[in-house]
Amino acid sequence: MRIFIEPLDVVLFRDGKPFSAEEDIIASSIFPPFPSTFYGAMRTETLSRQNFKFQPLSQIKNNSQYLNQIDSLTHDLRIVGPFIADENHLEYFPIPKDIVEIKGQDKKYIRLKPTISPTFKSDLSTDISPLWVKTNYDEHIEDGKGFISESQMKIYLEGRQDKWSILNPGEVFHREERVGIKRPGATKTSEEGFFYIAEFVRLNSQFGFTLDIEGNVTLSDNGFFRLGGESRAASYRKIEDRKWEDDAIKKKVRETRKFKLYLLSHAIFEKGWIADWMHTGEKDGLTFKLISACVGKPVSVGGFDIVENRPKPMKKAVPAGSVYFFELLEGNVDELFKAFQFKSISDEKQKEGFGITLVGGWNNV
Repeated sequence: MRIFIEPLDVVLFRDGKPFSAEEDIIASSIFPPFPSTFYGAMRTETLSRQNFKFQPLSQIKNNSQYLNQIDSLTHDLRIVGPFIADENHLEYFPIPKDIVEIKGQDKKYIRLKPTISPTFKSDLSTDISPLWVKTNYDEHIEDGKGFISESQMKIYLEGRQDKWSILNPGEVFHREERVGIKRPGATKTSEEGFFYIAEFVRLNSQFGFTLDIEGNVTLSDNGFFRLGGESRAASYRKIEDRKWEDDAIKKKVRETRKFKLYLLSHAIFEKGWIADWMHTGEKDGLTFKLISACVGKPVSVGGFDIVENRPKPMKKAVPAGSVYFFELLEGNVDELFKAFQFKSISDEKQKEGFGITLVGGWNNV
């Protein structure tokens, strides 16, 4: 099942930093939001439609029967997304980290590529090829920011060059700050020490999110549900299933035996920036060699455990848009796509939509 989601007002997509009244003053939002925010919303909606009897939070802790019942009713729920999409359901994805911007030149982008014979020295391990691109002497590069359309994403994954058209973050959303206070019921006066600022996100009118949902989930053709912090209202409607043509991408990989994995969503690996199977070069009957990687700064993933009434342990995640380059040594290209295309490679929170990847081809410099 695939749905299109439109927030009806501002939404609060909290970042991973814990927030507690009297200790912090600003509750920041992250965009794109963590997939776990949408997973939690769909989990609650699934339970509601099964007439599940929710209990007060104060009665949940140590109520194993109640918690087991929730797990039983939602154990097969799995999501892919959310992805930014316009009103025609055309999707936009985080700009790949190997597409960089020429500093000071408006919307001029170039692509980094692994180089086997670098003309420079670095402290990188000799097992990893550095990424490189030729620029003019006075040109400097910086991280690209924004979103790439699904049509250009397919061109990118085919390894073709193009004049990249990147959607700036400001064309999709903007941030709004709201001031909050605490007013005890008895006095209705503001309580000292409980002044805070919450940073909300407002999507521009033509944008929303697509979300793929798997499992025993029953939704009507359209409806409403609560989304994000403060349970703001959002509407949804069912849309057509995803049509992702990848024959040209497969052809590229067959010709070169080189493939890349692009992260559509943040991934949590036990060993930091890299998954253990990337080291060993074996997964699902495939044998490959890691050639290079273009990984962004880590993203802190947290949350709040409503059962324990405390913040969840903080995790560091590889950000969406990061790219890993491989050489396929043994294995079938169709099996490669079956193993990775729109599948999760995260060590944690796979059902919640972390670590979803796309497969692409690439060439050396």
